Amino acid sequence: QFAARGARVIACSDATGGRHDESGLDVAALASWVRSGRTLAETTIGDTIDNEDLLALECDVLVPAAIGEVINGSNAGRVHARLVVEAANHPVTPLADRILADNDVVVLPDILANAGGVIGSYFEWTLNLQQYSWSQERFDRELEAMLTKAYEHVRAHVDENPSHPTMRRVSYDIAVRRVVRASLRRGFMHAPAGWSLREPNHPRAGNHDRFR
Repeated sequence: QFAARGARVIACSDATGGRHDESGLDVAALASWVRSGRTLAETTIGDTIDNEDLLALECDVLVPAAIGEVINGSNAGRVHARLVVEAANHPVTPLADRILADNDVVVLPDILANAGGVIGSYFEWTLNLQQYSWSQERFDRELEAMLTKAYEHVRAHVDENPSHPTMRRVSYDIAVRRVVRASLRRGFMHAPAGWSLREPNHPRAGNHDRFR
């Protein structure tokens, strides 16, 4: 998708190692290579790079997309990307998250970037209840719309909040409040007297009304 949208992909890796080309890798050729059942360690496309050095490359976007905790306290200071997109589950540890924030590296958390599979399962469940199906094009369109809306909600609050919370903190805050609100409305729990989800205890609390 990055290459298809015009981005220059300078490195990628799998469990066996990585490939790097500062002028841009032939992503289509690499994809074809991997689909044939071969590993990146076996290809001659680009130059060899180990996974630790890959994480430290100068780039705009870094996408850890396989296993958890690959960016941690020991290597977070070496990350030079402007944006880290968590396409894997929990690829950035809490300590690394603080280091990246201190270094002005924006982290798009897995709860946003890696939510497509769960949303797709929800679509499948609701459609099965109706014994109905969508085309691939309709599925992709609905998924993109939902993910874009969620991102825009989080981004709006981060941009407007003078304390500049991280996207992770805002994402969790919105998610927890939505779950609690739904539980209250369905009668699964009761709110303490005088307590309201519309008045969170942090700056610009009124902005949360837009996230309902």
